[in-house]
Amino acid sequence: AEMYTKTTGWCQNAASGDSIDRVYKDDTYTSNADGPSTCFNFCLPFVDAPGYVGMQWRDVDRGARCICFFDDGDVPTELLAGSVAQTGRTSVGPITGSGNDAHYCYAFKGYIGADGTERRAIYGDNASLDDYINFEVYGADLQVANVEKEYDQNQNHAEKTAPVFVDHTTITATGNTWSSYLLPETVDIHKDSVLQFSFMLEEDTVDGFQAVCLDEDREETGPNGKCFVLRSSQGWISHMVNVPTQTNLNELSYHSIPVGEFFNGPVNYLILIQDSDGQDQSLGRSSISDLKLISLENDLLEIEIDDKMQYLKNDQLSYTRDTGGAQDEIDFWMSL
Repeated sequence: AEMYTKTTGWCQNAASGDSIDRVYKDDTYTSNADGPSTCFNFCLPFVDAPGYVGMQWRDVDRGARCICFFDDGDVPTELLAGSVAQTGRTSVGPITGSGNDAHYCYAFKGYIGADGTERRAIYGDNASLDDYINFEVYGADLQVANVEKEYDQNQNHAEKTAPVFVDHTTITATGNTWSSYLLPETVDIHKDSVLQFSFMLEEDTVDGFQAVCLDEDREETGPNGKCFVLRSSQGWISHMVNVPTQTNLNELSYHSIPVGEFFNGPVNYLILIQDSDGQDQSLGRSSISDLKLISLENDLLEIEIDDKMQYLKNDQLSYTRDTGGAQDEIDFWMSL
């Protein structure tokens, strides 16, 4: 299910390997093919509960057990008929699978933080959002709420102007701002993941830069995220990825960044940075629009035809002259 990230093995704390508090029920299905859907429905009443971190199912010959996992102290007091609670563990945090393939662990993408309160406060109970942008992620539209949190530490100044969302497609930043936005669910970055968007630069900064980031947390350091510099007025930004072609003033640029080549793993935040460190930190105005995260094979060529992006497979044919005869050496194909 799209609510979960599947891993093989029994569930354990992803950081410490500790065992996890749980609610379970045995003999819930008679075929392994029914295991995922049966356990999905068994744990469904808990997805909005504090501290719910994921689920697990076992092969029929291992008891056909459905298990719902929770942070320490968050096991519900009201249980479903026939189910059993096991508590006393101290695990808090995301889970992952470990061990043999008779068990299958599903980490809940809606979990974040010690008890998940931040994401549930914004997106819980199927909240209807008024101020959001659409972020297309692997073909599905995510509505990202305009609830801004500072990215990294002590980067914003007290008088900063918060970015605005326009027409559910665009984020516009004015002046110095390091802004992060919690995604409605955890998104996985794979080797073939590509981030696409348009970027408009209306006013340059002084001693600054503009960047777009994807990150698991709100700290710029660490291997669990990456920032991509689109324009810099202070030269090369050594701790970020500087895109090959910087955007000029009053120019609209289109970007297709192979983010999966730079890091892999889960991300929770979309970040827009407009760093403006000159004497006047109100300088700088830029926008990102039409955000997409797609999966794209590395051997596809991206070209634009009639304002639409097309992807050509690396299927090469020899181009011959009218006198006949192939001109290519088959051993030396072009690479992408």
